Amino acid sequence: MSLACSVAFRIERHDTLPSTNDRAIAAAEAGEPPGLVVLASRQTEGRGRAGRPWVSLPGNLACSVLLPPLPALRSGAGALLAGLAAHAALAPLVPKPHALRLKWPNDLMVGEAKLGGILVEAGTTALGEPWLVAGIGANLAGAPEVGRPATSIAALGGQADPGTVADHLVAAFARALEAFAGSGMAWLIEAWSERALAKGTPMSVKSARGDLCGRYAGLDRDGALLLATREGVRRILAGEVFAEA
Repeated sequence: MSLACSVAFRIERHDTLPSTNDRAIAAAEAGEPPGLVVLASRQTEGRGRAGRPWVSLPGNLACSVLLPPLPALRSGAGALLAGLAAHAALAPLVPKPHALRLKWPNDLMVGEAKLGGILVEAGTTALGEPWLVAGIGANLAGAPEVGRPATSIAALGGQADPGTVADHLVAAFARALEAFAGSGMAWLIEAWSERALAKGTPMSVKSARGDLCGRYAGLDRDGALLLATREGVRRILAGEVFAEA
């Protein structure tokens, strides 16, 4: 039996939740099997990477997926796979001539504006069972004012319903897990890279080890960011990435 076929996806719909990730994590710790999709019309305490608040306006997508805790996904590829699934669900909704691109490690971009983001969290239950949750937020109806360029499907001239997008997202996750189970990390890197920002895009990275500037040079075999700097190509495992489309 394939990995995708062994995951029974089901959507749990809520009017309001503090956080879809927190709800999915609580379900995982209570023994819920992979495949649960938590969808909320409104989040009151949504969060992004590094604990930053995530503002989810009415009509936007706020959902979290309880994924199978595969070792390769837990090593950082979970965000890549979630990005790939989110791109598949959202890209057809972005009107031409705009294009949706992936920015390492967790952003969905239209030009220099952010359309969505991903937060992957992992842990273990009290019984020692691993869990993996991918939270996905996307600006469908409107973009919050957060001090950085952001856009929405509506602002680009398109239309999208969160429930329909969630259905497409489930199907995209099933396809991505199927392909990952059959072809592994090499397939994931290639598929993600095809949808990423163009190589050579100017980038800066802020991390605990200091700031770096350079150009996007792709992903390494393990999913690390490759940044071409004046001193050579650097491997980036974590950090805040800024890009100029």
